[in-house]
Amino acid sequence: MATRKRPDEVFERPGFTMIRRGRYLEMKTHRSPDEHKELLRRMRESRPQIFSQIRADTLELETLLQKYTSLDLVASLILRHCILDPNEYKESDSQLRPHWVEHAAIVELKQPRYELRLPLLADSSDLERAHELLEQIFMQTASYYIAEHAERNSTTPPSRIEELRFATLLHGMSVRSPAYSSHCRDLLLGLFQSGSAAEYLNSSHNLDVRMALASVDAIETHIAESIQGRIEQARHSGRDFWKQLKDYQATGIFKGESYSKELFDLVRNMRAKDAKRYLEGTLSEWIRVALGTVLSFGRSDCGTRHITSRPRRELPFSSVDRLRRYSSGLCFAVADKYSSRNTGD
Repeated sequence: MATRKRPDEVFERPGFTMIRRGRYLEMKTHRSPDEHKELLRRMRESRPQIFSQIRADTLELETLLQKYTSLDLVASLILRHCILDPNEYKESDSQLRPHWVEHAAIVELKQPRYELRLPLLADSSDLERAHELLEQIFMQTASYYIAEHAERNSTTPPSRIEELRFATLLHGMSVRSPAYSSHCRDLLLGLFQSGSAAEYLNSSHNLDVRMALASVDAIETHIAESIQGRIEQARHSGRDFWKQLKDYQATGIFKGESYSKELFDLVRNMRAKDAKRYLEGTLSEWIRVALGTVLSFGRSDCGTRHITSRPRRELPFSSVDRLRRYSSGLCFAVADKYSSRNTGD
């Protein structure tokens, strides 16, 4: 008999346990009728507090995002949660949380404009705090939906459609939507390629669904190429550094730029293992310097050079808010619902 896989996550509340094993969720209840009534009462009372905590965490996350140049912290989160080795990646065992990055991006896009700010490098403690806040937001949102049933004031079990909605939401909170991008594209085309919605978007905002999807493809290509280019540049710089360091150690004469001599002097006197570790850490951090700006569209042809279907039509990269306001289902966390109402979107 096969050994059962150990849980990846366990979520417990009085009389209730939810276990995640890879992409599978298990839910167990163990309480008496009286304990169940008491649980429903406590769940009803908990929802406003849970919502308030989600709101507070979201506001703190917004503050962190706005501390740096627009999208810089999101870019660092991309490096942490969206870069993978396809030869080794196994979704059920992965610790990557790309849906957290999507949520952080949606929160950031509430801001009306792109802004440059100092410092150029997001502090690692702020990156860790953003990671903690996103984890709390998603866990609290899961609790919020778990407690939702208590407000039905019904003695009958949930309907099948209510169960399906609940399972879909919890699945998305834990391991992201099960749909592939091709499924989402087909859905968007079916909803917005024709009909009154398509006519409205075209007449009022000069935007159609194929144009929006072309923009998404261009952005994805640009981000992938930019990150790969930055990584390759770091590797090339590392090779040049070691070559110059060996010459410096052999001759005692420094031939590089004066502003970099302090770094060479520091590494020159380290043990080889320590020097290698120090340089790798330095170059890894350099990859994140102003990364949000690197991944942003700074040239007018930055997106259109990746588009072949409409090469002469200007793409609306200057109005990202237009895509944001008319996108559907990018993130369904309660915090987004609150944020949208709070900002009047």
